[in-house]
Amino acid sequence: MSVPARFYGPALLSTSPTTLFTAAASKRSLIELIHVMNESASSATLTLSIGTDGSGTRIYDSFTFRPNEMRAITTYLVLNEGEVFQGFSGSASAILLTVSGRVSDVGGWGYSWGSSFGG
Repeated sequence: MSVPARFYGPALLSTSPTTLFTAAASKRSLIELIHVMNESASSATLTLSIGTDGSGTRIYDSFTFRPNEMRAITTYLVLNEGEVFQGFSGSASAILLTVSGRVSDVGGWGYSWGSSFGG
C-alpha cells in the first residue's frame, strides 16, 4: 500500500548541493510533483539530482526560471531505499521548492500491466 507524502518544502533552496530527502529504509519513494516558484525579480536556475549531485545524476541541470515564474512539474521518479534527492539554486533566496509523491514498502506497489499505482 502506498501513502501520500510531502518529501520537501515549501522551502528556499541553498546555492550548494543539499540533500532534500532520503528514501527511508525498506521504503520506496515516488516523486509525482515538483512545485517550483522563482520568488526573485531576476532569472534563477534549479539543479536537481537523484543521488549525490554530479553530471551523471542530474534530472535538471541549471534549468532556468524567469522572474516570478511558477511551475508544477508532474513526474514519475522512483527513489529506492536509501537513495537521496538533492537540489540547489544558482541564486540565493530565489527558488522555493516543494516535492510531493507517495511512499510504499519495498515490494508493496503490486504492479501488473494496466493496473493503477497504489496497489
